[in-house]
Amino acid sequence: MKYTIIPVILLAAFIFAGPAGGRHASAQEKKFILPEIPSDLRATDQRRKWLILNYWQHYDFTDTALVKSVETEQAFSDFLSLFDEADEKTVCRGIRNMMDAASGDPAVYSGMLEIADIYLYHYDSPFRDDEKYIHFLRHALKSRCLDSSRKILPAEQLDMALKNRKGSRAANFTMTTGSGKNIDLKDIKAEMTILFFFDPECRDCEMTRILLSTSPVIKEKTADGSLKILAVYPEDINGKWISKTGKMPECWIKAYDGSGKILENELYDLGAYPALYLLDRKQRVLLKETDVANIEFYLENC
Repeated sequence: MKYTIIPVILLAAFIFAGPAGGRHASAQEKKFILPEIPSDLRATDQRRKWLILNYWQHYDFTDTALVKSVETEQAFSDFLSLFDEADEKTVCRGIRNMMDAASGDPAVYSGMLEIADIYLYHYDSPFRDDEKYIHFLRHALKSRCLDSSRKILPAEQLDMALKNRKGSRAANFTMTTGSGKNIDLKDIKAEMTILFFFDPECRDCEMTRILLSTSPVIKEKTADGSLKILAVYPEDINGKWISKTGKMPECWIKAYDGSGKILENELYDLGAYPALYLLDRKQRVLLKETDVANIEFYLENC
């Protein structure tokens, strides 16, 4: 599923200008049609609020194929672009209205959850916003027509989103280094720490290792001691992890979780490897589930 670019100028024109009748297309093309804002709403904030609350008025929430279309992705991204200038109550009501309409069909409801996850929570989404994602999930769980079984997925997603939020203290854990020494995350002392969860068989992890070890700004800060890199394999399968740590710089801390508590207790969202976090000197999360480029940007501009 690809990311699309919001046509902000077109959407803004629709809000700021008078009623124009929305976007129209043939039924076969299933084009998204914006609702027509009432002509008596003249103030920009009134028009924006009305559009957020009624945005999905013409969307076919019974079409399980439509929810997986590029047209729906674009409509969703346009919907998100309205939030920045709106009050929280309006945003929450708009989300609730959308998910209430989607809750009538399990496939459509889960499809909307998937789009929200990609746009609001995926690390390389231009719309990444953990707090908006948390709000989205909370209101999705309040949607009508949901039985307990259909609340399991959004509840699990919400639980993961709430863990290690930006600004919170990263979950502590005990790990074992190659020398057999046990250390805790909280024992690492540095102005900042890159927490790098990896799998020794993961190709993307190898690429991340290369990017981390060759980055000029990361090398500079690890050299002066202001930055430490902790590479952790969250389990130990016959010592396979150690074979990959030989390629990691000596200044990195390399360890594994032989107890399996990280995965067992779901301390971190490790649905896929690699997983990168940037922490401050008190192990508070600065960047969550990020990538090397974002870490470099933060280090260069902090």
